[in-house]
Amino acid sequence: MGLFSYLTTNVVNSCLFNKRAMLFVLFTSSQVSVAAENKLTLQHAIDLAISSDLWHVSANLKQQSLLKRSEVANSFANPKVSLEMANLPTDTWQFDQEAMSQIKLGVSQQIPRGDVLKIKQHSLALQANKYPVLGRLRNAKVSLTVSELWLDAFTAQSKIALITKDMSLFEQMVDITKANYASVVGNTRQQDVIRAQLELVQLEDKLNQQQQRYRLALDKLQQWLNHSIQPAIAPVEQERLIQTLSQKLSHYTGNPLATKPGVYQMLQSHPELQVFDIEQQVSKLEVEKQEQSFKPKWSVKASYGYRQDDPLNQSRADLFSVGVSVDVPLFSNDQINNEVAAAKASASAIKTDRALTMRGLYAGFTSQLGQYQLLLKRRALFEDGLLNQVHEQAEAALTAYTNDDGSFAEVVSARMTELNTKLNAVSIHNELAKSLVRLNYYLPATSNSVKGHTYVQ
Repeated sequence: MGLFSYLTTNVVNSCLFNKRAMLFVLFTSSQVSVAAENKLTLQHAIDLAISSDLWHVSANLKQQSLLKRSEVANSFANPKVSLEMANLPTDTWQFDQEAMSQIKLGVSQQIPRGDVLKIKQHSLALQANKYPVLGRLRNAKVSLTVSELWLDAFTAQSKIALITKDMSLFEQMVDITKANYASVVGNTRQQDVIRAQLELVQLEDKLNQQQQRYRLALDKLQQWLNHSIQPAIAPVEQERLIQTLSQKLSHYTGNPLATKPGVYQMLQSHPELQVFDIEQQVSKLEVEKQEQSFKPKWSVKASYGYRQDDPLNQSRADLFSVGVSVDVPLFSNDQINNEVAAAKASASAIKTDRALTMRGLYAGFTSQLGQYQLLLKRRALFEDGLLNQVHEQAEAALTAYTNDDGSFAEVVSARMTELNTKLNAVSIHNELAKSLVRLNYYLPATSNSVKGHTYVQ
């Protein structure tokens, strides 16, 4: 039993992790190990995803299109020019026979109703201004998605490291129990050998599951990065992320912002609501544009008529005409009223949609904040007591077994309980980080820039 105690104790001691340090261990498995320079930090992953996001290319082109249309929207329609032979006699078709015969050159110009062109120009400019806001919203969503995938890959990587460490222990235990059983040392029984082999197989299954999750998260992450790299996740980023976002969150959840009015005030700057603010302005302009239909539409006309000399070669004076016409909407009041009412209803609908979005953002923020606070309690429970307790239990079971006062099954069970507790601690730490990332989606952005893409502000 002395050999078993010596080897097992040394392996156990080599596998003990500080409860915080265990969360940042590197994945050393040959399947995913790469050179240090290929390690992917979270911020680098976010920057790659945003810079390679084709959505911004499309949005930029749409914004440029609206701006170009806005530049020419306040221009009058082209004038109309006419040239005609007027008042020719049908008996001879001679141009100099009748005094009223003339070659007539005319020009006319329509003047739009009221300020409809200025309103249209302003509306197009406002619609173009929506795209930088949509760009910030897109970046926030991409950052959220990439962060969650990165954290999932990091968690799987950390669990792989923990399982790999414990597998070396159980492999030693299998070898020792086989040797002890073969040499009839102590009270080692066949079921101890089977139990050790069973736990080793289960560990291998756990390892395969985590490797599968790591691969899946990394594959999804690479779709956003548009790169074929296979990096190991940089280990210290998770704790750095938690510290940074925790400080940012504490700033926005302190009094009086922790109150409902405070949260509502904080959310006013969220891009989702800013998009609705712009759409509301556009809808108000649409109402104003429809109201311009009650105003008349003018048209100015001018013409010059050239007349040839009469058959006696007497000169005839040329003719000049000028006039205005007006389109008075006397018989289309019902139609115009309906168009105005429709525009007002659309504006009210946008206002209602904004209120619903605000409610959704508030509910999402408060719900996620509650989850975050519960996860803080769970993490404290693990770090302040549970991890130490399961380790002490494993040590006690091992000591009892080495003193022939305990069973091998208790040693294995205690060791597996310790490993599962460590894995649960990693999961809680991951959920805590993901909760902070989700909360950060609701917090005001530290910068309004759209990295890697140019929008006209």
